[in-house]
Amino acid sequence: EVCGVLCASDTGLAISELFAARVMSTRYNHKYIQNEARRDKYLQQCALQQHNIRSIRQVLTDSLQTALEFYDSLPSSEPSIDGNSKIAVVKPVRGSASTHVYKCNSTEELIIAFNKVLGKPGYANNTISDAILIQEFITGEEYVCDTVTLAPGEHKMVANWKYDKKCLNTKDFIYYATILVPSDETPLNFHEYVASVLNCMRIETGPAHIEVMY
Repeated sequence: EVCGVLCASDTGLAISELFAARVMSTRYNHKYIQNEARRDKYLQQCALQQHNIRSIRQVLTDSLQTALEFYDSLPSSEPSIDGNSKIAVVKPVRGSASTHVYKCNSTEELIIAFNKVLGKPGYANNTISDAILIQEFITGEEYVCDTVTLAPGEHKMVANWKYDKKCLNTKDFIYYATILVPSDETPLNFHEYVASVLNCMRIETGPAHIEVMY
């Protein structure tokens, strides 16, 4: 007898939900099994925007010209050490573990990253990236909240983590550490924001892993 279906990694989300749907005795997010926004980074941000939840600027395209126009449209921020004031992130929409994620400080770097990702396997199951996601780069501290949902709107915050990522050997977003953080030391309104995202994604049962830039 199958008592439950739990997914152990990003790459198995879709198949684990389909399997759970066939085992009628298990609990799963049956009403929204086709909600790709829970797995697609572009659609996720679109859903947040539609629900007036804080999100980031982005564009999904297979056109380098469109990518460059988006980069030019980004607002200038405080110049970084090397003098650049516009920074974009190029990534596959279904990536994991920061694979094929590039931080671009100029149009030249964006062109190189775009050509590296387009048409390449962007996901562990070799899904080809036929369109590239370009997002604005936001600075801050990156946190994670592991949750379990028991019923619609009933979310339990199980663990809080803080990422320590740095640049190493010319590669950005290298994990140095993941630090367990007590709940009373998390940022203001952190759990409220996490809950709003879970509700937006229509998570009604099971675990989730939410990454938040504060």
